[in-house]
Amino acid sequence: MALITLTTDFGNKDHFIGSVKGVIYSEIPEVKIVEISNEISPFNIAEGAYIIENAYKIIILVFQRFGFLSQQSQLSLYYLFTTLHTPV
Repeated sequence: MALITLTTDFGNKDHFIGSVKGVIYSEIPEVKIVEISNEISPFNIAEGAYIIENAYKIIILVFQRFGFLSQQSQLSLYYLFTTLHTPV
């Protein structure tokens, strides 16, 4: 099962999120899209990183609870997020 999370600074007052989701669904109909937040302050990378880091923990718990993630998928996601948070 493909999973895509959306974390944007687009807001919810216009069509942008709907358009993005429509394009994703047209390319990958079976994908699951989780909107983490569309209200990040514009260009605020630190705020976005904080939201993603904390949402990741909850998403993993929920997906584990309902059996959506294999052990390999969990390890891959953990590796991805620890790599993204490693200072350069």
